[in-house]
Amino acid sequence: MEFEDRAPADAVGWQLAHSLTFPGGKLPKGHLLTNADTIRMGDAARIPVGVFRLAPDDCGEDAAAARIASVLAGPCLRAAAPVHGRVDLFAVSDGLLQLPPEQPGGLGGYPAALATRPQAAPVRKGDKVASLKVIPFGLPADEVDTLTTATAPLKVVPFQPFRAALLNAEAPGGEKLLKVTEARLAAVAGTLASHAECRFDKVSLADALAAIKASSPDVILIAGKAAITDARDIVPAALMAAGGEILQLGLAVDPGNLLMLGHLGDSLVIGMPGCARSPARNGLDLVLERFAAHLTLDTTALASLGAGGLLEPGRGRIEVAGTDMAPRIAAIILAAGSARRAGGTNKLTSRLNGEPVLACSIRKIAEVIKNKDHIIVVTGNESAASGSIAAAEGVAVLHNPAHAEGMSTSLKAGLAALPACDHFLVALGDMPFVRGDTIAALTSAAAEDPTAEIIVPVFAGRRGHPVLWRADLKADLMQVEGDRGGKAVMAAHEAGVLEVPVDDPGILIDLDTPELLALFGAVTEAP
Repeated sequence: MEFEDRAPADAVGWQLAHSLTFPGGKLPKGHLLTNADTIRMGDAARIPVGVFRLAPDDCGEDAAAARIASVLAGPCLRAAAPVHGRVDLFAVSDGLLQLPPEQPGGLGGYPAALATRPQAAPVRKGDKVASLKVIPFGLPADEVDTLTTATAPLKVVPFQPFRAALLNAEAPGGEKLLKVTEARLAAVAGTLASHAECRFDKVSLADALAAIKASSPDVILIAGKAAITDARDIVPAALMAAGGEILQLGLAVDPGNLLMLGHLGDSLVIGMPGCARSPARNGLDLVLERFAAHLTLDTTALASLGAGGLLEPGRGRIEVAGTDMAPRIAAIILAAGSARRAGGTNKLTSRLNGEPVLACSIRKIAEVIKNKDHIIVVTGNESAASGSIAAAEGVAVLHNPAHAEGMSTSLKAGLAALPACDHFLVALGDMPFVRGDTIAALTSAAAEDPTAEIIVPVFAGRRGHPVLWRADLKADLMQVEGDRGGKAVMAAHEAGVLEVPVDDPGILIDLDTPELLALFGAVTEAP
């Protein structure tokens, strides 16, 4: 191929290397110049431009790209028509992308550049999985022959339908765990054929496994109350007692380290990691994808999942040092309301057993968040009284002068004052019956499952307060307006909500009416 700078008047029969604009017209890149073009261009035809001309034995960029792509498009892949030397490859079925160990150097940038999705990426029918671009406008035919001979095909290994059974051994999540698991299986052509519940002990779990074995599911998923940390732990011990075997404990994928793999009869048994309660991608997905694609799940294959896996930069975990929570959790206590529902009574300064309601609420949170500088009480109505109570408890006090405009203003004031943290608790100052171990359960859940965005306590099937938010949702909450809290943001991030069942009716009790104040013995007179 020849490539030169020539005036169009002297380049009839050559092609433009770049689009060309001139007074009264424009010619596209690759256009074959004619005498008529030079007449139209007038004086501009004397200005040199980049042009090229293919040799008789050259393949044009489109022809070269099409030939190479025809080899790249292995099973379950389709090569689109070439455009300007580019061919995109698309999946024709759902499955896992499999890349060859290596490709010829000629596809590494010049004369052709091949870009692909990552190895073992799950793809859907119609997804673009690779793109090939021939860089020059043409290549010698023998060079194209050499490249096509050395090129190895890509392929998509399709997911094959399978049946799964879910065994819940007192794992938190309930109905949500069931729905998340159904959706996770459906993504890889799996069907949740049955689900059952049992107690979280070795005997009960072994008996439940034996019962499930009779229906011969392809996969048995076990969701336990606690993580699997040892071969003698309840889930692996129950599997062995039921006549099964353990293939592997632990997975080199984060999130999803605490996963167990085993066999029971003809069924693959997976002890699910705690993060499987969330729909966010984790190690369980990687295992199910390989199983659905009928790829090996031996120790070598499982170890390879760690490289290029799911680890995300910048997402911190909550750390526990001794009995003190590390200072990466903060709390906002909303104590600015005008007490309209309480008939004008200051519910926060009302007393329970001689102690202000607000003080009781603060102390429950301070049982878990030891650094009181990380607890912010936002005051508004009768701020002097509420602020005095909060100051006596040693926590930070922030007055919101715009409190009458709605709860959102107090929430945003607290968010703006938050110290650096991984998660922050949003609590109500008139909920003194929330137990400290409930708050500890929320923070523990955050440590165990960093994929959870919003962690909510649940009692008797109802969500309550306080709510623990991952710090990266602060910007979303700052957009809330009016007399609203975080419900709209929670609805928008429902897939990232982790429900934590607690034995604590206090998460549902806020003393916001005179009747409730009286019912629970709160008094307004001074002690």
